Amino acid sequence: MPQKMELTTTTELKKKLNIFAYDNKNLEILESKLKEFNPFEVLKADEFEIRHSYFLAWILNPSENHRLGDYVLKKFIKEVMILNDDKEYPFHETMNLDLSDVRLYRELHNIDILLVSELNKFVVLIENKIKASESKNQLRKYLDYCRKQYPGFRIVPVLLTLHGDEPSEEEYSIISYESLYDILKFSLEIWSEHISQKVIDFISYYIKTLEGILMKDETISKLCKQIYTEHKEAINEIMENIGSDFNIAITQFMEKNTDLKELNRGNNRIVFLPKKLIEKMPNDLMQSWWSQYPIQFWFNILREYNKFGFIIEVGPFKDQNRRVNFLKYLRNAGFENIKDSAMSVESNFTRIHSDYPKFQDWDNQEALSSKLIECYEDNQESVKKIWSLIEKYDFK
Repeated sequence: MPQKMELTTTTELKKKLNIFAYDNKNLEILESKLKEFNPFEVLKADEFEIRHSYFLAWILNPSENHRLGDYVLKKFIKEVMILNDDKEYPFHETMNLDLSDVRLYRELHNIDILLVSELNKFVVLIENKIKASESKNQLRKYLDYCRKQYPGFRIVPVLLTLHGDEPSEEEYSIISYESLYDILKFSLEIWSEHISQKVIDFISYYIKTLEGILMKDETISKLCKQIYTEHKEAINEIMENIGSDFNIAITQFMEKNTDLKELNRGNNRIVFLPKKLIEKMPNDLMQSWWSQYPIQFWFNILREYNKFGFIIEVGPFKDQNRRVNFLKYLRNAGFENIKDSAMSVESNFTRIHSDYPKFQDWDNQEALSSKLIECYEDNQESVKKIWSLIEKYDFK
């Protein structure tokens, strides 16, 4: 009898997979949406930093033919200053500057984008890293060049990355492509009646490119949710088989590190903590998240960017004031990259340490397992540091 039930279940699953693959109108609509014409995708602009930098150089340059003047540049600088309030930029003074005289340089001394206002003695240095990681001493070299070339100027060095990664040089401010996306969408809404249709189309195509990279297209998101609701079993079966290499690699990683306890696992993540560290922390302080403890370690798999991240993160406390006190303790004890913005009672998730090694051999679970083990070992300094701090901390 059990054998017959298993056969029936397998037959039903095959039927559902066939319906998902060959009789799925929403899937056809999704495919057509994904194939909509976009010149940036035709030129593979989404895959190359240099092409993103070309667009940025155009939209941030007040002298370009978009007819937006210094509006987008000021919005960009404003966002940088808001996100990096620990840098204590003179906000009001900067926002009142007339930046129409700005000259923009591409690849000057290998700097991605350099904006210089001689009139205001003001420089914005932008290093763009959408997929690649920093080269050794790269950021320091660029900042030293600007200080030597523009003595007496106020210099705002910025690292632009997909997720707002922490820079190796603390003088740099950070901003993410998600923030850039919001800036462009808002600017287009405000200026759409004052600029030409060709400019609107060009900016809109780039925004669509960012939506693809950031997975922010609402129409596509709704379609995906609807498809999943209608074909949950078939999709789960597909994901289980696709994710098997990752799951095997994670199992091997956990078998290698028997001192760790797995807390949560998804198709692209594994959340874990050292067992002895768990014993040092209460499990009743947190709002709902992947861990029931104040911190979590996790690997974030980013296949499309050929890398993964090892992250140490503080989650949302039920009492956010206790969370702020905990973060202040960590920052004062050595995790100096924790921003002032993380101390807000509205803030829920704070990454206090991250490392994003490159990886491409996703179908080789042995290689992935070895890389995960290697990455965890490479980050032991931060692991031991958080361990020693939590041992001394009173969560009461």
